[in-house]
Amino acid sequence: MNDVTKNIITRRPVSDPLTIKELTAILIKHYKKKTGHYEIGPEFAFTVGQGGPSSDKIMPTVMVGLSRIALVEVSEPTPMSVDAELAQKKK
Repeated sequence: MNDVTKNIITRRPVSDPLTIKELTAILIKHYKKKTGHYEIGPEFAFTVGQGGPSSDKIMPTVMVGLSRIALVEVSEPTPMSVDAELAQKKK
């Protein structure tokens, strides 16, 4: 018999979740961009396998994970872009 004690991991946000534009502004500041318009560029990882709610209900399954996030400069403003000049002015 194994006497390993399992730790219960609890999770709670430290604050309200960031919007995509708020995260973009944080990356603009991190990379010290002063001008231009930027968007978030997510990179996803995909894998396929078999899974299901129980062993008798196995089905083909696709899993998607967010693996990395890039800051992408866009040539023109878009509905999802953030102006670096405005982001740098905000505290």
